[in-house]
Amino acid sequence: MKLLNVKVSLCYESETNPRGTDFDGAALNELVASVKEKGVLVPVLVRPRAKGQKEFEIVAGNRRFRAAQKVGLAEIPAQVQEMTDDEAREAQIVENLQREDIHPLEEGEAYRKLIEEGKNYDLEAVAAKVGKSVSYVRRRLILTDLTAPSKAAYRRGKINAGHAELVSRLDSDEQAKALAFISRREPDMDELREEVQKLRIGKLVATPPWKSHEAIVAAMAPCEQCNKKKGGDLFGEGAAEQCGDPTCFARRLAAHLELVKQDMKVKKIPLSLISTHWKSEVKGALASDAWNRVNAKVPCKSQHKALVVDGDDDLGQVINICTDPKCEVHGEHRGSVYKRTPKEIAARKRELSAQKAKKAREERELVNALKKVSWPISEKVLDMLLEVKLRRGTMVLRPVAQRLGIEPKVSQVWYNSEHTSGYKARDWEKPLREYAAKLTKEDKAKLLVELEFVDHSYIQGKLAKML
Repeated sequence: MKLLNVKVSLCYESETNPRGTDFDGAALNELVASVKEKGVLVPVLVRPRAKGQKEFEIVAGNRRFRAAQKVGLAEIPAQVQEMTDDEAREAQIVENLQREDIHPLEEGEAYRKLIEEGKNYDLEAVAAKVGKSVSYVRRRLILTDLTAPSKAAYRRGKINAGHAELVSRLDSDEQAKALAFISRREPDMDELREEVQKLRIGKLVATPPWKSHEAIVAAMAPCEQCNKKKGGDLFGEGAAEQCGDPTCFARRLAAHLELVKQDMKVKKIPLSLISTHWKSEVKGALASDAWNRVNAKVPCKSQHKALVVDGDDDLGQVINICTDPKCEVHGEHRGSVYKRTPKEIAARKRELSAQKAKKAREERELVNALKKVSWPISEKVLDMLLEVKLRRGTMVLRPVAQRLGIEPKVSQVWYNSEHTSGYKARDWEKPLREYAAKLTKEDKAKLLVELEFVDHSYIQGKLAKML
């Protein structure tokens, strides 16, 4: 390798540069200003390769080369090295990985290119080459399985790095559902992991790919995370230590459910599939309102075994249920056979009548208040109306704030006395108030109108995006 000053006019950009050729923008302008003042401080990497009247191909450093062209430099410092096409490609990928501003998606793509295009590169070799851990490289590689919409959402900040890693484990249809869930709920990692598990479990349970006990047992083999951190029996005493990898959990659950079904079939024991949710995510499973859990020691004619294939409680367990809503033994505990007494019906009518009267009174008060408002409306009254509207809650405030590019105030809320677990609370009201306080009277009126439209539209979020 030689360190030389080569003529800018004799160099040309590489067509295989991982970053492409679109460098224009503020960042390039800053580099141009720096080169104009100080010159090119870091040499570019070139290889002797003739192309027309040009003699050197820029292997790494295309942005520095382009900045030198814009400034009008005659020469540029360069490391000149003989390289094959494979060696040049590898050098480009590794150099691209050393950027401070590289996005995790680009990083993952670069690792994949090293494995697919490089010679004798596996996961461990890539990790050693770039000075990262194997688990770090693996997590970046997983991101390359994101669909185009998922990648776009990640780049725009609609999902974070943790969300992206979980979503990347799903197929295209499942990823679309996961993105919709994130947009609708803004979940924390635990909530999204649970949703991803549901998506994977629902699909695997519906069409399990195993046909024999041997295949099922093999499918239940633990993953790397299970072996290193969790261990134990996923559906026995160690169920509380479920694997944190949703794909592994879903695969092992589906295999476990299939094994239970086959065993029950061999033993000729009737078995129902049930969900502990009011609406089952698994085809053929009875929702929670169609069965009643019973004690095996108190039998009835319709009592039988059931496998929990969907839900938060007893997942993967076999329990005893009764599916007869009129069962003389167990039916008395079911809400479906409960009948209100005449006294309760009369009390409910009085309650509804009181609610109706209260609503009518509030409407009259609103009409009277509007009659007292003078036009054109004063800023004092406008502030009062905004005060009322800014209390409408997340469904109204969030879509408006998001359209305006306003971020919520996030705080950790604990829900047990030991402060060992909690969730992230997002406050949209406070930042919107701070935003409104800086507006002119005319802009306050516009904000009020927008909040009013969103509040009274059945397509709240969609309307906000249209405005």
